[in-house]
This record gives sequence, structure tokens and C-alpha cells, in this order.
Amino acid sequence: MFKASAELKIDAIEQIIRDFPGRRFLLVGDSTQKDPEVYGELLRRRESQIALALIRNVPGAEMSVQRLRSDFRDVPGDRWRVFDEAVDLLEACRPHVP
Repeated sequence: MFKASAELKIDAIEQIIRDFPGRRFLLVGDSTQKDPEVYGELLRRRESQIALALIRNVPGAEMSVQRLRSDFRDVPGDRWRVFDEAVDLLEACRPHVP
């Protein structure tokens, strides 16, 4: 009856991506909820439309290497980044944004 929050987020983002087929997207989230899992799944499903997924490493939130490997399995390492501070975003985005 009720979808899990990760499924709802995937459905909502996929609808936006479908609504703009000629666009590429940059996904920005954090480590406190299901953003790594959601963005990894979306990168696998919509790789041609997602330029990059960025995950902010929130202090105190679980962000193990094992979690990231699982969440972003089969996704090339240059398609996602973890960052600590907003100033890190410019460098992470540079190769993906014209």
C-alpha cells in the first residue's frame, strides 16, 4: 500500500528525468538518509541523463566504504563523488558541467 521512501524518491526523480529527455542532471544529496542508494540506482537506470551524483558526508552519519561500494556497484567511479564541504563541489563538478 505504501512505498518505501527510497522508492518514492526514485519514482519522483525518474519522472523529472523523463519529463526532460534532452537534459542531463546533477544529483546532490547527503549520507543521512537513502540518497546514496537512490542515486546509485538512478545512475544504473538513467546513466545517459545523469552527469554526476554528489553525496555530502554528514558528520556522524554512517558512510562506510562498504556502503558506498554497494550503493554504487556497477557505476564508474567518475560518475559519483562524496564531499565534505560545499567548496568541494566546484572541483567535483568541473569535468561534468560545460
